Amino acid sequence: MLSQFNKTTHLYKYSYFLTNPKCFFHRYCDTGFKTKWTGFWKGNKKFIEFFAFKVGSEYLSESNCIKTLYNFVKAEHTHELNGRLFKQSVFVPRNKAVLVLELTGEKNSALKAELELAINMRFREENLHARQYSIKKKKNAFEITSELGKLIVKPLSGSMVFESKPSYKSHAPSNEPQCYFLPGRIYLKGDRIRLMLSADSVQKYNNREPGLKKNYYEKLCSIIECSDPFIESSFRNALLNLEMLYAGRGFYAGLPWFLQFWARDTFWSFKALLFAGMFERAKVALLEFVKRMKDGRIPNYIAYNETSYNSIDSNPLFISALKDYVLFSADYAFLKKALQKAKQCIEALLSLQDSDGFIMHDLDANETWMDTLNRREKAIEVQALFITALRDFAELSSMLKKPNRKISELAEQCKLSKEELLRGFEKTFYDDSAKLLADRIFYGKKDLIKRPNALVALMLGISKRKELLKLYESPEFLSEKGLRSISKLEANYSPNAYHNGQVWSLCTAWLACSEFALGRPSKGLGILKLLCKDFERDALGCIGETWNAETATLAGCGLQLWGSAFVIKTIDEFMLGIHPNAFKKEVVVRPRLPNTIKRIKRVVRVGKKRYAIEIKNSGSKQRIRTSKGIKLVKGL
Repeated sequence: MLSQFNKTTHLYKYSYFLTNPKCFFHRYCDTGFKTKWTGFWKGNKKFIEFFAFKVGSEYLSESNCIKTLYNFVKAEHTHELNGRLFKQSVFVPRNKAVLVLELTGEKNSALKAELELAINMRFREENLHARQYSIKKKKNAFEITSELGKLIVKPLSGSMVFESKPSYKSHAPSNEPQCYFLPGRIYLKGDRIRLMLSADSVQKYNNREPGLKKNYYEKLCSIIECSDPFIESSFRNALLNLEMLYAGRGFYAGLPWFLQFWARDTFWSFKALLFAGMFERAKVALLEFVKRMKDGRIPNYIAYNETSYNSIDSNPLFISALKDYVLFSADYAFLKKALQKAKQCIEALLSLQDSDGFIMHDLDANETWMDTLNRREKAIEVQALFITALRDFAELSSMLKKPNRKISELAEQCKLSKEELLRGFEKTFYDDSAKLLADRIFYGKKDLIKRPNALVALMLGISKRKELLKLYESPEFLSEKGLRSISKLEANYSPNAYHNGQVWSLCTAWLACSEFALGRPSKGLGILKLLCKDFERDALGCIGETWNAETATLAGCGLQLWGSAFVIKTIDEFMLGIHPNAFKKEVVVRPRLPNTIKRIKRVVRVGKKRYAIEIKNSGSKQRIRTSKGIKLVKGL
């Protein structure tokens, strides 16, 4: 059930992640540790810079690695050395900050090897440092300690002899200077050599861990069946991406370097978390942002030692995420508590309204998702999110059994404002001569620079201009990796500029959703397939952040939350049209299936139970069935 990636050529191009909520491991498929982000991490602290096994006089290295197998649970590298084959495997258990290494020879023959282990205990934001380490030998193990933590090295099978010979060195992976510590010589012997490297003070290890983790991942993935293997495997891979990014109190925005909880990333991804059945985790993520609200503003991101508030879209996305959570979960107690916070959020947005009703932003800082640019005063996607938030706050208020007067009055104000803005949206943003929705309103004028942000208005149903999709489907925007962040015909286009040319998985996903939303399912499936090609390249099994638009080279992080989440969101919300209401114990299904998909079955959590939704598609007719216990409402 888990996708298995088998790479035998160009191994240097691919990397992979092994993770759990406490730690992650990042490495290239040729076994190289090529950047300062590769290695073993516990939270925002790095522990291991690199390691390498030595057999005889030669290392198992990039030059002799001939194959890598990866399946999210484990990575196995095959090396050919002097006509003999050796396998080194890497595994991270489900709940411990532990890295397990394994080395075997042909037919598990007896091995003598040496492990070179480089330690670099540092914070995410650090580079070179002067941190000192101490070594403590223990029975059949040793510990390396600094002020940041401790790493225990212990054999699980085979024997280990450790010869202390500490030294400090430096190098510059990808031209970024780093320092590391070599504790000494680690001699290993056995038919099957297995080592535990623990940053968790864990000294015991269950040999059943790999099987238990595989079973857990397979159970996560069992919620979909589809006649199209592409849909099924892409959905399952995206689910595991969400799982790999879970970090206890929330979801990392991306690996290996976005080790923070970003509001816009979390809330753009929120419905995917709910479709995945991760209600408890979604609620905790909501609470992390709620308890750090300041002056009615949801934080932009939460890091280990700082909180930033320079985000205009955090507030509207939060309100919509809260509505989605309570509709999926029927968590009425949480709704009553959280609605006061939502009230503060919507009031903060209303305070930013200009005379035309749209909200002002980027006056003091760059506040949109394109945060390398100043997009004052009225970016189109911000206004689309604002209109949606006005609607969603009013709907949240209507869910209360006895709303107080102030909530009711504010909800009525939101309804009226939403209707007024919807009526004025086209007049404000659409330019008849250019046949284009403006990217922003700047000092009362339409900025007709061509960017993908208008897709948010199309995706959310704020604009119904289906003809605009042709622009984004054209080579002017669409590259072999997906949608550029600006038209390549614009003067300031540069294929590797972060927000002025790079391809974003987020923007490609917006286009896929818009195609389905506007009744073009075949086109939507084609764009989704373009996005999901990334599962086979870059970081294996993962959707990345950004790419050079001309070379298709990965420019951003290899595993991005919203890119992965939008695979699920595109399929469940826009292709299948699943909209649960746990309060009413009903689910609305409005499928827009391409003719190539004959059958799809999803198990969706609604309230405290899970229900199967099955759609059979004959092209001219679609039959929808659900489990007993929930009312099916067929959408038009």
